[in-house]
Amino acid sequence: MYSCASEDQNGTDTPKDNIKTSIKPPAWILGNWSDSKGMIIKFTKSDIIIDPDNNAYSAKGEVSIYMLQNEDPEIVQTQTDSTYNLSFKESAYSKRIFKFIKISDNQIESKGVYKGTYNKK
Repeated sequence: MYSCASEDQNGTDTPKDNIKTSIKPPAWILGNWSDSKGMIIKFTKSDIIIDPDNNAYSAKGEVSIYMLQNEDPEIVQTQTDSTYNLSFKESAYSKRIFKFIKISDNQIESKGVYKGTYNKK
């Protein structure tokens, strides 16, 4: 996992802030979701952030690292009215895979990383 350091939040753009990624969650999943243990997943128009209060993980941040190194993160994204799937290179030998299924307007299930049932906050 990658975390954001304080220099990422000083009000100035860093090179990774200016990188355009193709991470685009569907409108139905945007917002904050939490599971029964307090894990929070935040979906924005261009990112998936795990535990946004502590900036523990950003999918856009991880993808940006590859792009800054002139490597292809091999982003694959599919979505329907009830599913959202995203995968990309996490390292030279592995991929990070997100799979979300819409159960209702207020509940989703994660079957990729961060497995579980999440409720809209």
